[in-house]
Amino acid sequence: MPQLHVTLVTGRLEANLIPLLQLEPEQIVLVASQRMVKAGERLAALLDTQLPHTHVELKTGLPDTDPAEISHFAFELADQLEARREAGEEMRITFDMTGGTKLMGLLFQEAMRVCDATMLYTDSDAGVIYQLGSELSPASFQNTPIAPVLGCELYLRANGKRLRQALSDDPSWRERGEQRKAVTKYLGKHADALEGLFGTLNYLILADEKGKTPVINQGNRQTPDKLNEGAWEQSLSQHPAKPWREALTRLNEACLMEWSASDPRHLGFPSLEGAQYLSGGWIEEYAWHCARDAGLEDIYCGAQVTDESAPKDDIRNEFDLVTVHRNRMLIIECKTSRLAPGSDQEVLHKLHSLADQSSGLFGTKVLLSARSFGGGDQHDRNVKRARSMGINVLDGAGVKQFPEKIRHWIEAGRWPA
Repeated sequence: MPQLHVTLVTGRLEANLIPLLQLEPEQIVLVASQRMVKAGERLAALLDTQLPHTHVELKTGLPDTDPAEISHFAFELADQLEARREAGEEMRITFDMTGGTKLMGLLFQEAMRVCDATMLYTDSDAGVIYQLGSELSPASFQNTPIAPVLGCELYLRANGKRLRQALSDDPSWRERGEQRKAVTKYLGKHADALEGLFGTLNYLILADEKGKTPVINQGNRQTPDKLNEGAWEQSLSQHPAKPWREALTRLNEACLMEWSASDPRHLGFPSLEGAQYLSGGWIEEYAWHCARDAGLEDIYCGAQVTDESAPKDDIRNEFDLVTVHRNRMLIIECKTSRLAPGSDQEVLHKLHSLADQSSGLFGTKVLLSARSFGGGDQHDRNVKRARSMGINVLDGAGVKQFPEKIRHWIEAGRWPA
């Protein structure tokens, strides 16, 4: 028998989308309160593209707060649906209790009994969709495991964002990343011992100050980065110790820079790509490799995202790594430079703001920093503040734990403490 689902639109559309995309009813009635009209329009548009054979109707005008008016709206809708059925239209009606406020859900649940509606509740933590008979008799209860129905692009669109492009879209970028995978994994595994080297490389390649010319002349969207032909040769202030020498040897062998034990203070950066990799790109690739090795497939590295509410502005924000697994999003911000006083808070606020807007109900935010996120007591304060903002921090020696942490996230659906 054809299915008709009644769904209260919520501000986080992924909660509405999951059961609808999985169960694929023939008809959907979206009910949007006065505050949720725009969200309802966005949800209807998404469903039109994702379920082209489903008829989607958007009903607006549901009051936000008044119980009597909400109840009147709900019973009026229930009476309309029952009248259609009495007129001969065959359909099984389901009311999704996941959306709306608790007050709306309670009043709609009572009203939907008029048309003998099955009740549906999506428990994302348990990974189950519960279907309950209208009389809530235990004999009528059915449990259905939640299927993976949201990918990165759809998840972002549900939150009003659009994925424009990513570095990892380019097959040649992926091929080069595979070629230097071994050295990338080495840097991640030994991040604590190489913290000083990362800072030195960032300074030599990017710093532009009196008496110091950068290796890379940094550009923007209109003007790409360029290698500074007059500054590609740089010098260390002292002879490198053993951990640095081992890393420099591997980087030289991978043709990412020039270094020789016979002239250990001299560094050469003959290629733009090598300089970009050494000044921060490597840790993004490290996160990408770890995610792929853990079995994730829907992954984007260097993802550019725009806000669909202002498409003409084309203002782009970048996520170093974003992935979705089992309808949950993971956003990684990567850092290799030591943050100046005050900029640590800017990093947290940026990650919190962008990720919160994009990752919705089921998002996890991680700051992956090759260097310690502040020194001494400041480190503890920074980590504590990050946790208060829902951001998990892996820094310094913690970087090598990233593969284990991401596997736990895949299996448990949450980031381990």
